[in-house]
Amino acid sequence: MTAHYEAPGRHLGQEGGIVGQPNDAYYVCNQCWKGAVDSAAVTITVEAPTGIDAAAYQAFKGDPLAHPADLLKSFPTSTYAGYALTKMGPGGYLSGSEKWWTMSPRQRDIAWAVPLGAPQAQQEAHREQYRKNLAAFVEQAHTFLSLHPDFARADLLRKELANALFELDQRDAAMQQVEALSKMKGPCADEAQALIASIQAAKPAP
Repeated sequence: MTAHYEAPGRHLGQEGGIVGQPNDAYYVCNQCWKGAVDSAAVTITVEAPTGIDAAAYQAFKGDPLAHPADLLKSFPTSTYAGYALTKMGPGGYLSGSEKWWTMSPRQRDIAWAVPLGAPQAQQEAHREQYRKNLAAFVEQAHTFLSLHPDFARADLLRKELANALFELDQRDAAMQQVEALSKMKGPCADEAQALIASIQAAKPAP
């Protein structure tokens, strides 16, 4: 039940849809009420992009996120670049980051999809490219967050940055991002707080 508004300005609308379909999670889990449902009237304000965001919007004919690589190359400091970067990190939960500290080389190869049956030179080339991609993401994310500390998804981008640093074995730098993230709000911040608590709990008693 979503609406799509592109033109700048204020839009008055109403959402509607059908709930209780067989593939609806609520239907499956709770046998929810079936029938039509409509929201109250809502007003949505769409602001036109300005500055470098406007340039990126125009350059990519209104859909800059459809070409993330080109976007990051041509408009790396645009707000759109931040949204693109949130989808370019390694992904995963912060709770799984501790595995990188004890992972064997073979386990890391599997995680990085290294072609283990290929010649050694090909395997090493794959590892090196993976590291380069992570390092490039780290640099871009650092730059973006320094320029846009109030970015709407700064929490998710900081989480992805921490994950990338963990994979690169830069634990101290990763924990700096985790600490900063833990002071924010939302699910990503909750993950950071849980990781910090887990690490502290694992420390031997003095």
